[in-house]
Amino acid sequence: MDRIRVYTGGVASCNGYLFKTKDNTYVAVDAPSGFADWIYSKKPDIIITDLLITHQHFDHVEDACRMRQIFDCRIHAGQPYNENLTLEKMARDAWGAPPQRPALCGG
Repeated sequence: MDRIRVYTGGVASCNGYLFKTKDNTYVAVDAPSGFADWIYSKKPDIIITDLLITHQHFDHVEDACRMRQIFDCRIHAGQPYNENLTLEKMARDAWGAPPQRPALCGG
């Protein structure tokens, strides 16, 4: 994999970023739907140490728990999960169907 990889996924076409560190581990930024499985399909033995969530809009956190399940990475976010920050209601109202609700995985 290159030093920086970009994945675009989910209903809102959100980007997720994967950065290779100097010690050949990786840090991910944001977790759009499908990101974890995309990474695993490319490199199943990858070591991802951390997932940084830039903000809690639903399209940036949909795959956060899947990232933890597959890669056992730490998740860093500025605030604990809060439905008011995710824009789920706005998306339901605008699109008529709820986005995939992010699974709560704690920590």
